[in-house]
Amino acid sequence: MVWDDHVSSLYNRAIDEIVKPYITWHSFSVSGLLWAGIGVSAGVVLCFTLLGYAVGTFVRSGYGAMMTAVSIMGVLYIAEGLFPYGSSFRSALNLTPVGLWLNVGDWFTDGYADILWANFEVSGVAVSLAILTALSALATKMFMRRNLV
Repeated sequence: MVWDDHVSSLYNRAIDEIVKPYITWHSFSVSGLLWAGIGVSAGVVLCFTLLGYAVGTFVRSGYGAMMTAVSIMGVLYIAEGLFPYGSSFRSALNLTPVGLWLNVGDWFTDGYADILWANFEVSGVAVSLAILTALSALATKMFMRRNLV
């Protein structure tokens, strides 16, 4: 059955590359890679949800909150291109939710020059969730003390 076949093989090629084989960090079957990708995708969506919650709680205006969230994501998107390939700061930007979403094709693989750490997607989701959960908890505490009238 196809779902039980391994995806790491010299016969499977990376997308848009002729000579580079598709090699994963762990021995994944097709179904295992699918479920791992769904899990990381759910984590990235949760990160964006927590970011929206925190920004929406800190900023009182709905339009202002939306513009602030878009600005944060835009800065993270643009900042990656300002640093050279292989730099530690550029690799750290890959651990943000925006960087994870942009590198969706390289999850669980050796990727390219920007990916310095094995399993960057799992550690990126964990770090982002920890930071954004703390930020959301701080936003909730501030909201509880806010005068709504």
